[in-house]
Amino acid sequence: MKRFFITGVIALLAVTNSTVISLAYGSIVGENDMIIQDTIPRYKYISSAKSNISINSSGVATISCSAFGVTGVNKIEITSYLQQYKGGKWVDIQLWSQVGTNTCLVSKSKSVSKGYSYRVSAKIKAYKGTQSEIITVNSTTARY
Repeated sequence: MKRFFITGVIALLAVTNSTVISLAYGSIVGENDMIIQDTIPRYKYISSAKSNISINSSGVATISCSAFGVTGVNKIEITSYLQQYKGGKWVDIQLWSQVGTNTCLVSKSKSVSKGYSYRVSAKIKAYKGTQSEIITVNSTTARY
């Protein structure tokens, strides 16, 4: 009986401590023990940024890159690089640029060669007055 009690107490402490630790890292335990992560801003002037690529069966790659600034951002620049994985490294094969105020979007298409992997790498620069922030956002890889 004593052994059962000690095992139960240890199990209870382990569960309680793991919950406290997970809560300390900004997680919230919801229904059915689902963990919900708190959203914490990663950047000072960019509220969100994405890069996406898709390649259709005809070999046309379509890229899209977007960036949204926080309140007060007056200019966002996106330079998108369509890259091909060749010879063990990513090689730029096409570049597109776009400038916006608080929001910026680049959406372009290009035919690509069969037998390679591709991605889009977006260099995003946001300006708020005289201050700026630069980030790079890479898409997932698409194979054709």
